[in-house]
Amino acid sequence: MLLLVLPVPAFAATEEAGWGWIETIGRWFNLALLFGVLFYFVREPMKRFFQQRQQRIAEEIVAAQTARAESDRRLTEIEQRMSRLDIEVQSIRAEAREQAEREKSRIIQQADEEARKIVAAAEREI
Repeated sequence: MLLLVLPVPAFAATEEAGWGWIETIGRWFNLALLFGVLFYFVREPMKRFFQQRQQRIAEEIVAAQTARAESDRRLTEIEQRMSRLDIEVQSIRAEAREQAEREKSRIIQQADEEARKIVAAAEREI
């Protein structure tokens, strides 16, 4: 890019003044001096900035890896629970059937008892 910009000031300078190339060299010297001073003062803060940035990125990578490992562990746990879900559903259904049978037996027993009481009361009245 500097090679493209270099000829522009040289052609813009007039030959009559006789200072065209000297002005161009002076301007390039000033530009180099400016960049040198900026580099001198900005080098250390930029170096610290990029080191801190690199450290933050490394920490974020470690945190992301930890989070991924945790999510993989949880996924495995959930998949295991899902595979056992059919067995759990069957056991719940079997338990519900047993409870229903017990409740049915209790209700029948209670109804028989009530029927006996009614018959006994009816016999007493007769």
